[in-house]
Amino acid sequence: MIYPLDWLKEYVKLPEDLKELADICIALGYDVENITNEIIDLEITPNRGDVLSIIGLARDLGIFLNQKIELPNNFDNYNYNCKTLKFNFETPKLVSRFSGLIVENIKIQSSPEYIQTRLKLSGINPINNIVDLTNYIMLECGQPLHAFDLNKIGSNFLIRFAKINETVTTLDGINRKLSTNNLIAESNNKIIDLIGIMGGENSAVDNNTMRIFIQAGIFDAQNIRQTSKKLNLKTEASYRYERQIDFSSPINALELASKSINENNWGKIIEQFDIINQKPEEIRIPFDTSKINHLIGENFDANSIRDSLQASGCEIKDNVAIIPSHRFDLKIWQDLAEEITRIYGYNKLTRKIIDKTDAKPNNSSYWKIVNLMNQFIDEGFFEVKTYSFVSKNEIPENTNPVLIPNPMSKEFEAMRTSLVPQLVKVFSKNPWDTTTKIFEAGNVFNPTETTNFALASWKPLGIEGEQKLDITDNLAKLYKIRKPIYYFEVSLEEAYKIFKPIDTKPDIEELTQYKYVHYSQIYPTIIDISFIIDKNQPIETIESEILQLDKHIFQVEMFDSFASAKIGEKNISYAYHIMLENCNKEKTENITQMIYKIIKEKYNATIR
Repeated sequence: MIYPLDWLKEYVKLPEDLKELADICIALGYDVENITNEIIDLEITPNRGDVLSIIGLARDLGIFLNQKIELPNNFDNYNYNCKTLKFNFETPKLVSRFSGLIVENIKIQSSPEYIQTRLKLSGINPINNIVDLTNYIMLECGQPLHAFDLNKIGSNFLIRFAKINETVTTLDGINRKLSTNNLIAESNNKIIDLIGIMGGENSAVDNNTMRIFIQAGIFDAQNIRQTSKKLNLKTEASYRYERQIDFSSPINALELASKSINENNWGKIIEQFDIINQKPEEIRIPFDTSKINHLIGENFDANSIRDSLQASGCEIKDNVAIIPSHRFDLKIWQDLAEEITRIYGYNKLTRKIIDKTDAKPNNSSYWKIVNLMNQFIDEGFFEVKTYSFVSKNEIPENTNPVLIPNPMSKEFEAMRTSLVPQLVKVFSKNPWDTTTKIFEAGNVFNPTETTNFALASWKPLGIEGEQKLDITDNLAKLYKIRKPIYYFEVSLEEAYKIFKPIDTKPDIEELTQYKYVHYSQIYPTIIDISFIIDKNQPIETIESEILQLDKHIFQVEMFDSFASAKIGEKNISYAYHIMLENCNKEKTENITQMIYKIIKEKYNATIR
């Protein structure tokens, strides 16, 4: 989102240095896309919808800068019922709050210059004072507003789901076909608003508008997101509704709108109403100071933790944080730990080197799998990896499977007790290949977790103890297998004893001889050389000697060789790329001369 800096300064005192401001935003968790003397453009993560406004960012900056942001809060002037309009909600759970202003004697005109300038800086084109006001307030406090021309709608206002084959022409002039889960507003038997996304063209404010209804609502985020995606219609309003709106925002937004209307003499406010269908539950998160410190890796005292959480707007009662209504990202105590860290500063965290342990990991099972894998790949088998989750139909009889309490689907309702059913499933996907031979090493659950090794083939395996899956077996019928499959399955330990594969585990001490070398930060220098030499000279020896000549040489690559009577029947010509890293001009010339000298003097070569 783009934030005009002079607008932010109305709520919070910003540092004069732009780099310092950018660093603060980065420390708070926002990527800075651009910053100038006029604006700062930030990438806001989806879980921080509360920052998609001037006030929201100012409030967050205020935490870091130790400044408190005051918001309008005048609930006394709002009635529960509206006299001008009669509202009906078929889906009250999706419209938790519905507030508004009724304004008469409207004067449609151009917006003040400062509003137009700020809208343009934010990427929104000014239209007229009323439309601009709704956009301006949305940018200021994050609450989308919509203005209806009261003379274009009736006195009844119904919010409901759309019906099959209903359409609405939105403000952009496009006629849109609706689905039955799209939330709309209806008045006088016509659809006048696509709730939370875009108003209808038939109720738009224009130059002849005399009376308006300004709406501010809290709508279901999931419904708005689904409708926006289904209709391929993303707006500034839907973008904010999808990320959830603070329950107190409607009144704050309407208070700001009322102030502008009155100060600019744009009309007379005759009604202010606030309908609450469903209040959100207060979020309370118990926390333990020791757990938070353990997770962060610091040693904050209880007072520091309390102060940090209170700075974020939380109320603390007996180690329970009561979350402010605008912080939808704080749900569990780990979120509180992250918030404390964010306020403290990630760059201030104590850096600790993890203690090394002398205990060596037991990775014998891994190398047994690798050794078996290498052996059977050499014998023409293909390795497969299949899911550990299976349906009940794929569980062999007389086993005790582990069932999943809340499976994604019936295909993943249990943990496998054998590798064979999934191998059979692989064969069902490849019925045309009569040479298929596969194997898998994987975990099974009976109900304890163990590692098995299994082989399967269309043809007999020639292994003592192998079994045959006939086409009459239930598993073959399940996957519509039309010819027998031969398989063998044992535990990993048994398989290792039976097949006795070659141990390919590398010598760790040998591996430690190789040292990590940093890559060069600049492009390599390439020297091209060509020389004629006796055919009997071992070229590998020359390559090795050049490579070891200087530490800056990291690659010697032949790119051409030829023999011809013109250079002598006993001779051959070679051409090489010699690659150097971190070399200046002088060093490159020295290395070049060293290479020429060794080739000419030691190997009696002629430089071409």
